[in-house]
Amino acid sequence: MRSSLLLLLILSAGFLTGTKGILPFLKNGIVENILLFSIFLLIFSMGFKIGSEPGIIDKLSKIGLFSLLFAMFTIAGTIVVLISLFLLIPRRQLMNASSLESTNKNQTKNSKKPIKDPVIFLSLLIAGFATGYILKEFGHVKTGDITVWILYILVFFIGIKLRREEIKLSTFISSANVWIVPMGTVTGSLLGGMVLTFILKMRIGSGLSVSAGFGWYSLSGVLLSKLDGPALGSIAFLSNMFRETTALILIPVFRGTRFPLTAVGIAGATSMDVTLPVIVKNYGNSFAPISIASGIIVSSFVPLLVPLLYQIG
Repeated sequence: MRSSLLLLLILSAGFLTGTKGILPFLKNGIVENILLFSIFLLIFSMGFKIGSEPGIIDKLSKIGLFSLLFAMFTIAGTIVVLISLFLLIPRRQLMNASSLESTNKNQTKNSKKPIKDPVIFLSLLIAGFATGYILKEFGHVKTGDITVWILYILVFFIGIKLRREEIKLSTFISSANVWIVPMGTVTGSLLGGMVLTFILKMRIGSGLSVSAGFGWYSLSGVLLSKLDGPALGSIAFLSNMFRETTALILIPVFRGTRFPLTAVGIAGATSMDVTLPVIVKNYGNSFAPISIASGIIVSSFVPLLVPLLYQIG
């Protein structure tokens, strides 16, 4: 919660800095380039962090398959539920749907083909993983602070962009999308996780509690390590880390489709921080308020649902 408040403060600081007349030398083109370069650095550093994790290869060989499957099934469940909701709910009830759709089309027209970004992101992730794994062999590597500072820079400059393009937060906070996206994300993630739990013949409570991390790997991993043990805690940690990194790759895929808000859902709890810059880059600044709101709502469920669902079965 403390880190979420800090990110909101940094976003607000960037928003104030973007006021006309402040830092006039910081042209929009410079801001765009800083954001793009920072996104590349963030993804590389995340791969680096995973690669430098002690015993990562051993962990991947033992529990990596379960973790990867949970990431895939929770994302797939989210996609299915959100698209179903967007098809069932009348468009007039989705306030600002036309505005978001227009932004999505404009962003697609002015950007690279959607397939290029996932390839670039995946390449950076693999390069970061390989670099972290190799350097780890030569000594202890700390990456947490680097990733956090890159994230702070990104959020600050997103605030500047929001102010300069005069995105009205209140307009989107009052939208039905603010509730449809996070609730669809929570429901879809749990349904996807439940299906996998039956396939793997796991205890229902264990499978659902892993799925309830929604991409917040640090908290879910710690909670389940205390509730169950290091094995389930490691699955929760890795599966939600995989969800976060997979979301970074998949987010651009929904650009130009009829369901762009699905990209916010697959990001889960991370749509308010780590994946926010990628969402904004691919869909425009009008997606920032709903991404932040969705991330906050989804994140608030994690400390409640993980221990609660673990008790089932």
